[in-house]
Amino acid sequence: MKVPDRLKTLGTWFLLLICFQFNASCDKDSRRKLNHKELMDQGSKLFAQYGCFTCHSLEGAKMYGPPLDEIYGKEIVVFRGDDTLTVTVDRDYLKRSILDPGFEKDSAYQNRTMSLPVINREDVNILVNYLMELAN
Repeated sequence: MKVPDRLKTLGTWFLLLICFQFNASCDKDSRRKLNHKELMDQGSKLFAQYGCFTCHSLEGAKMYGPPLDEIYGKEIVVFRGDDTLTVTVDRDYLKRSILDPGFEKDSAYQNRTMSLPVINREDVNILVNYLMELAN
């Protein structure tokens, strides 16, 4: 039985969609939930391991980069290209700032450059959760 080309194309797209959704859900579900103490311990270790402490304070002190202990949930002014925006620092902002630090710049630190870290997705999630927890 010959399958029309249009059905082959639709079938391929459907299969790709299913694989993408399965992969995304496996990635999310495969991460073990950390209790508060584990999160704080691992987050602190990763903060040191990736050298975040060389530019960022966790005690509110302004350094080369902004202090990160209470940044979560705050509104800040950023530069994104030629645009000036006010954004709320949420989970997505923190992730993007770690993975793509040049995407937008905090206006108070606009002339500073953060190096692009080589960091895996799980470590990014732990660091983001750690920073969010520090703000509570």
